[in-house]
Amino acid sequence: MEKIGTNGQTFFQEEETINLYEVIQVLYRGKWLIILIFILVVLATAIFTFMQDPIYESTAVILIEKGKKGLGLAQAFDITGFSEQRNIKNEIEILKSRSLAEAVAKKLIERVYVEPEKKSDTILVILPSRKELKEGIKPFAKIETIIERFEKNVKIESPRDADIIKITARSKNPKEAALIANTFADAYYERNLMMSRNESRSVRKFLEEQLADKRKQLDQAENQLESYMKSAGVVALDEESKKLIEQLSNLESARGEAIVDISAAKKKLDSYLEQIKQIEPEFVKVATEALDPYIKYLQEEIAKLEVTRDQIIAQNPKVGSQEVLNKSLREIDEQLASLRKKLQEKIAEFLKTGFASSGSPGTQTYDPTGFVKELKQKILLTEIELSAYEARKKEIEKLIEQLNRKFETIPAKLIDYARLERARMSAEKLYLLIEEKYQEAMIAEQSQFGYVQIIDYATPGVRPVSPKVHLNLILSIIIGLGLGVGIVFVKEYFDRSVKTPEQLEKRGFTVLSAIPVIEIEAKLDGKQLRKDEGRNIAAHLITHLSPKSPVAEAYRVMRTGIQFAKLDKKIKSIVVASSAPKEGKSTTASNLAITMATAGLKTVLVDTDLRRPVLHRVFNVPREPGLTDYLFDRADVQEIFKQTEVENLYLVPCGVVPPNPAELLGSEKMKEFVEYLKLNYDFVVFDTPPLVAVTDALILASQVDSVLLVASAGKTEIDVLEKAREMVQRVGGNVIGVLLNNFDASATYGTYYRYYRYYRYYDYYGADRDKSRG
Repeated sequence: MEKIGTNGQTFFQEEETINLYEVIQVLYRGKWLIILIFILVVLATAIFTFMQDPIYESTAVILIEKGKKGLGLAQAFDITGFSEQRNIKNEIEILKSRSLAEAVAKKLIERVYVEPEKKSDTILVILPSRKELKEGIKPFAKIETIIERFEKNVKIESPRDADIIKITARSKNPKEAALIANTFADAYYERNLMMSRNESRSVRKFLEEQLADKRKQLDQAENQLESYMKSAGVVALDEESKKLIEQLSNLESARGEAIVDISAAKKKLDSYLEQIKQIEPEFVKVATEALDPYIKYLQEEIAKLEVTRDQIIAQNPKVGSQEVLNKSLREIDEQLASLRKKLQEKIAEFLKTGFASSGSPGTQTYDPTGFVKELKQKILLTEIELSAYEARKKEIEKLIEQLNRKFETIPAKLIDYARLERARMSAEKLYLLIEEKYQEAMIAEQSQFGYVQIIDYATPGVRPVSPKVHLNLILSIIIGLGLGVGIVFVKEYFDRSVKTPEQLEKRGFTVLSAIPVIEIEAKLDGKQLRKDEGRNIAAHLITHLSPKSPVAEAYRVMRTGIQFAKLDKKIKSIVVASSAPKEGKSTTASNLAITMATAGLKTVLVDTDLRRPVLHRVFNVPREPGLTDYLFDRADVQEIFKQTEVENLYLVPCGVVPPNPAELLGSEKMKEFVEYLKLNYDFVVFDTPPLVAVTDALILASQVDSVLLVASAGKTEIDVLEKAREMVQRVGGNVIGVLLNNFDASATYGTYYRYYRYYRYYDYYGADRDKSRG
């Protein structure tokens, strides 16, 4: 952006960029704030960390075994997807379930009663809360409360691409953390074992009921046969009748077996349908009609051949051995092998593609864990199994019907005996068959150990996992420094005050000098005083009373800058002004006048701050008669000039404070007075009110050679200072430059070279003083 600088030349103000040196400056200036925030954050973190109770963690590890979770029929057909591992997410959700948490809570509570010797080991997780104690709930918390605590302090997770699940419990007591994790593992194992045995248990209970029923039927048949033989005498059957009865009893036994298998399959199917009904009701109707007709046809053909084969072997047992395998049996076996292969392929194909059409659009259930799909597969496999049993039963009944017609040809006197013998033999064979199945079911139930294996039980932790003292302290150091630096930069961003000479130079200002901070100790007779070399001196007169001080040297640097600001025209009059009050313009005006006077120039200092005059107190001269008295024609021009204790320096005090300062300074008589001063004095200094507040300084700015702006480091806003410059330029005034007041170079630059740039004369004058004392 194009602007006019203090030297009257055009300059381009570039957008402010931050370089490394400026960053270091900002950090150095805000070092105490950064240190304070750092200490507070670290201290607060340390107090918080060490006041926390130590928390211990213990982890139990369980393995979900592959190959033990498939479906029986699915594994038999080796169908892709069924023999694979069940989604581990299912098991994690089971471990997170409310029912398992409730079981764990009850186990922990029972532990106190079952093992009273361990009651001294307080289990914190089951103790009642303060609220529950007030409600009179003791000695244990509610189950709901314990479950909520588990949700907060028990973590279930599985490493990626692994069949491992980790149960991690947290507690203030390391033994309790291990106990909770192990109780969860045990409860999950027991639940899995129970669920794994459920199907076998259901079949075993069903067979147990059937066994008792068939025992009654057998006893009844034997009693009836015995009673008949006693009443009618011993009856002998011919060989053909015996063979016929044997065949019928075998077939009726086989039919009874098929009926039992059908009942068991239906019971299992009903259980699956009830589950799917809660999730996807539409599938229940679809499932009953979904079986492929070709599968039914193959099952019927296989059933016919199996029954035929069984009859051939029953009529001649020796035919079944390999040595005497006849041609018809060999052909049946070949047909059965071919049909079973086709059935296996068709079932596999059906299960892979059968779900695409199982349900209308929009009825498919969101199934992230695969549970619904697995349940549907179980339903379809059970239906296939049921269809096979029904096909076998149908073929057996056909054969029974054929043999019954032959049975009716037995002589009338033997028919009753034959019926009773047939009933007894059927009941006996069916009873023995069911008893065998019952024993198999018992073995199958006890041999089910589930698919969960506890690899590692949790052990009490040695070191607490929380609070992480080292990590917390390291983080607090990082956060403390980061927060401190951040706040400093935010504060710097919003702080628009002038801080360094370079900042002013970037805005197009000519910095004539930077005045170090004058340490104020007290006020004496209206004068601000500082201590230097064991004596108090007035800050306004520091260049006179302490000419070898760094501050006095800085004012002399300003004097030199003013004298050589314009080589083509000598500056004889200057207005000293500031953008706002309390920025040191009166002190600057006084010391500027003193340095000009000590340089041999006949100098006059005019107090034109007609609102708050102070210079008469600084130089200890009467305020009246003064400038206003002259302007109001109450005094002659010679009367208002006061000789000061500084050689070549004269002061024109304010005089009576007028009601209309701006009008007075803008009068023709004031203009004439300014011209009079320029003619009779080598250098004229005007002390004026702040530029932005009132127009007094602007009135004089157009009548003098130059305007000196005074800025206070850390106080004057750069935007306000720019506005002051623009105001002076608008009225035709010439801003010669800026004096940066109250500048603390050590706080700004530290030990950098720029510190020495502003204070390189310290050692020189210090050594000079030492010599003079010696």
